Amino acid sequence: MIDRKKVILYTCCMSLFVVTMDVTVVNVALPSIQSDFHTNLSTLQWVTDGYTLMVASLLLLSGSTADRIGRKRVLQLGLACFGLASFLCGISQTPGQLIAFRMLQGIGGSMLNPVAMSIITQVFTEKLERAKAIGLWGSVTGISLGMGPIIGGLIVSYFSWRYVFFVNVPIIAAAIILTQKFVPESKVEKTVKNDFVGQALMILFLFSSIYSIIGLPRKGLFAPDILSTGIIGCLAIVIFFIYEYNIDNPLINPRFFLSIPFTSASFLAIFGFIIYNGYLFLNTLYLQEMRGFSPLEAGLSTIPLAFVSFLVAPRAGEMVGRIGTKRPIMLCGISMLAVSFLQLFVTKTTPMIILFIIYIFLGIGFGMLNSPITITAIEGMPLSQSGTAAAIAVTCKQIGNSLGVALPSLLITKPITSSLTRTPFTNVWLLFGCCAIAIIFLSYLSNSPLAKKSLRRVRFYF
Repeated sequence: MIDRKKVILYTCCMSLFVVTMDVTVVNVALPSIQSDFHTNLSTLQWVTDGYTLMVASLLLLSGSTADRIGRKRVLQLGLACFGLASFLCGISQTPGQLIAFRMLQGIGGSMLNPVAMSIITQVFTEKLERAKAIGLWGSVTGISLGMGPIIGGLIVSYFSWRYVFFVNVPIIAAAIILTQKFVPESKVEKTVKNDFVGQALMILFLFSSIYSIIGLPRKGLFAPDILSTGIIGCLAIVIFFIYEYNIDNPLINPRFFLSIPFTSASFLAIFGFIIYNGYLFLNTLYLQEMRGFSPLEAGLSTIPLAFVSFLVAPRAGEMVGRIGTKRPIMLCGISMLAVSFLQLFVTKTTPMIILFIIYIFLGIGFGMLNSPITITAIEGMPLSQSGTAAAIAVTCKQIGNSLGVALPSLLITKPITSSLTRTPFTNVWLLFGCCAIAIIFLSYLSNSPLAKKSLRRVRFYF
């Protein structure tokens, strides 16, 4: 007999796998794409940035729309959009076409992660059962990010960069069929008026802020487009919260942030993904530019990281279900602090066994990260708001991903060459250490008596 819940979980994980893997898999293919299109790499950087920009900008809109019109419906729409865009990316004939189709892919991707997460929270309602499901979900995040460079390297080495996109199509087709057959429809019982003004302000904030973060390392703070989008983003978020506080059916109820666990989860996502995505970015530079690894060799060398993360994440979900989020978050922070400390002593001649030990620490830290973020974010929230709460958490992860690339690019003080005795990343490791300490602090804050009191206050409003 088919276990319907497990099929739903695996279907949601399939959608997460492709949308998350696409964050890293395409990076490996960029040099081949550049060679085929005879264009500069800075133009093709938008193949990556355009995707990230659209995903981050539309996550909250997708989550709130799914709560209102149906989560299954939005998930199917997102899968279809992502699959079609993947095929179109594979047959692109110009850089402009590829960038446009990647942005379309990002629109589809924005509907998958928060909506699938919301479906999981609706289907798995018992605390321990839900924690285990979210643990598996977290392991897929880790394995997909870790496997992206490996899969991309293999495809580019033995086939064509176009198959980096074509490989998504059969996975998406299977997910659409399984969604139609097994995933139940769910939405908010009470129909509420759409908050179009709030949606527009949030999209403007996310688009402007992520655009400025992405472009800051390349153009500098005072470039007209970077400065103007940064200012627009700041104004948009201020106006957004003022407006949301004064309407009956807001896109994001500002009272969410009265919940210390929810606010802690938002910052936990930002700090954790700054460290993780920033490390993946810098490790690729280190292995290829300083140690002379090929893209495939660099990807294969990180297998211990992906493997450990895949093993740890389900256990983290079980730990959260049994003993709460405090210890997993603390272990995450301690592991990432160890990574930051050990990296201070890495040179271009450091034995690979030392790097593997660092990868294991990072795998433990990241494996412990995702389940507490999601559980803490939705704790105390009504089920009707789970899509929006999950979308906010995922949006914070995307902000962390973007900052994880932008901040190191600003802090690197020396050229990255193979002649360096010590890596030029010292300032970055110190930044990551501060983020890790903040994570340890959040493990205490999110589980404090004050946090429990704030949950009771938030429940009063709903």
